[in-house]
Amino acid sequence: MMVTTIKWVKLAIREFGPTDPLGLVEHIQQNYSITEEDTSGRQCGRWSMTMTSLCLRIAASSFHEVPIDFYPSRCYTPPMRTTTEIAERVQDRRAGDLFGFEIGTLMSYLPFKDVPEGLLKEGTTEADYNEVRPATDVNVRRDMGNYLGFAIMKALDHKGLSASRSISHYMSWMWLLGDEEAMLWCERDDMYENYGAPILKAIATKYGIEPTYDGDPMDKEGLEEFQNMASGKPCRDDCDAGCGSG
Repeated sequence: MMVTTIKWVKLAIREFGPTDPLGLVEHIQQNYSITEEDTSGRQCGRWSMTMTSLCLRIAASSFHEVPIDFYPSRCYTPPMRTTTEIAERVQDRRAGDLFGFEIGTLMSYLPFKDVPEGLLKEGTTEADYNEVRPATDVNVRRDMGNYLGFAIMKALDHKGLSASRSISHYMSWMWLLGDEEAMLWCERDDMYENYGAPILKAIATKYGIEPTYDGDPMDKEGLEEFQNMASGKPCRDDCDAGCGSG
């Protein structure tokens, strides 16, 4: 079963191309009938974190030609932060997170039963609570990658509060990933100038995220404006919104 799954995934890699591991996972989900039975012997009839982790491990091996371990018990990627740690972080940030942006991001990975008292509106039930995802490396990287285009759009539109919210989201994602370097970027005033564009560029570069404009590929003009802002310059010479003046 495991050998068959590995063959399927490697076939998908040849079809999809060794460029985007997360895209590869989606490709396999859409084109191959693989269930958790293939890795654990238990038929679940749904895509599992086990399979996602397995695909990424095989993809990494194919891209970089390094040996990896395919034992089923080693395929599941556990959360990087426990729910207890996330709940403690939420409590710690209640005083400093004025608008609740960081807390909101963290709570998307925090089950209802673990939410600290006083954070939810009175009468909120588990059925009312947002669906949560395990705080795994795959989930966090996907969420921060999906958000980048929106964050860049707000920076280019010179939206101060929205830009602040974006950096708060990335602060939480960086904490979940344990990336202390990027957390320091999010706290540096000199990198926040130009609506956080230098921070967004640094994170995109470090994590290999392609800059987009609200999910769409950036045109030459938009990409040039973003690069200018990320370098501390005005987005364009005739900008009168104050970017590049810090």
